Amino acid sequence: MYTQVQLSAEDQQLLKSLRRAANVEGYIGIGVGIVLTLLSCGLAGLMMSDGYFPGVEVLLPFFLILLCLGVFLLYRGFRIHRKTKAQFAQIQAKRIVTGRLQQLETIDKKNLRYTVGGASFPVYVPLPVYLAKTEYKRPLVSATALLNREIALHLVPIEPGIELLLQCHYNQSAYKTSVPPLEESDKQRQLDNFNAEVKVILIVFAVVGFIIAMIAGFRTEVWFILGLMLLLLVIIVASTSLPRLINIMKGTNKICITTTITEKIEAMARSGKTMSKHTWYRLGNGTLEQHQIATFYPGDTVMIEHLEKKNGNKGTLLDIKKV
Repeated sequence: MYTQVQLSAEDQQLLKSLRRAANVEGYIGIGVGIVLTLLSCGLAGLMMSDGYFPGVEVLLPFFLILLCLGVFLLYRGFRIHRKTKAQFAQIQAKRIVTGRLQQLETIDKKNLRYTVGGASFPVYVPLPVYLAKTEYKRPLVSATALLNREIALHLVPIEPGIELLLQCHYNQSAYKTSVPPLEESDKQRQLDNFNAEVKVILIVFAVVGFIIAMIAGFRTEVWFILGLMLLLLVIIVASTSLPRLINIMKGTNKICITTTITEKIEAMARSGKTMSKHTWYRLGNGTLEQHQIATFYPGDTVMIEHLEKKNGNKGTLLDIKKV
C-alpha cells in the first residue's frame, strides 16, 4: 500500500544537499579537464614551434595522454551535470510505502533492499559523514533493523530500478526532544575531553619525536624539523578542535533527543587517505545520524545531546548514551 504526498522541508533540504554534492563532483571533473586540456595545448604549441630541441618527440606521448585525459574528464563532468539535472528535475513528490518489514539486506555493497509485505524495494540510502556532508555514496558493509514492525518508506525515483530513501519510520518507535539550558558540568566535560585529547597527542608526539631524534643522533636539524612539526600540529588542533570547544563554551542551550534506534547501517568512509568502517543509526523520526562514540543496536533507547545553534538547529554533538 502506498500514497503520493508532497515533499517536506526536510526532504527538500536532503535533495538539495545531494544535488550540490553531485554537482561538485561534476565541476571538479570539468575544472581538472580544462587544466589538462590547456596543458596539452601548451605542449602542442611547444612541439610545433620553430626552435627544435633534442628530445622534442618524447613530448608526443605526454601530449596525447594529457589531451585524452582532459577530454575524458570534461565529458564525464558535463555528463554528471546533465544526469544530475535530469534526475532531480523529475522529483516533484514522494510516495510512502507502508507495511510490515520482513527483511533488510545490502545489494552489491551499493544499495539496500527492504522486503515489505512480500514486495522488494531496492533503495539508495545517502550516508553523510558528520560535519562533512559533501559525499554520500558509501560501500555498504551491513544493515540490521527492527524486523516484523510496521514501517513507512518515503521514496522518490532516482534512477531506473532504484529509488532514493528519504526517510523510514517505524511504528511504536520513540522520538522526543527538549531544549534545556547548557549546564557548566556539560562545558566542563567537553573541556576535560579536549584536555585529555591534547595530552594524548602531545605524549605520542614526544615519544615518537624523541625516538626520531635519538636515531638521528640528536642533531640540531632534527630538532628544528620536529619544532616545525609541532607548530603544524598546534595549528591543526587550533583550527579544528578549538573552534568547536569555543562554540560549546559560548553556548546557552542544548538539544536533547530521546529516541529508539530502529536501524544500524555500517559502511566504509574515507578518513584521510584510508578507508574505515563508520556507523549510521536511524532514529525514531525516520532520519539517519552518524555516531562513532558508542555502539548501539536496533531496539535500544538512547539520549543524544547536541549544542543548539543560534538558528535553533542541531550543532556540535555533546554526548550520546543508552538509557
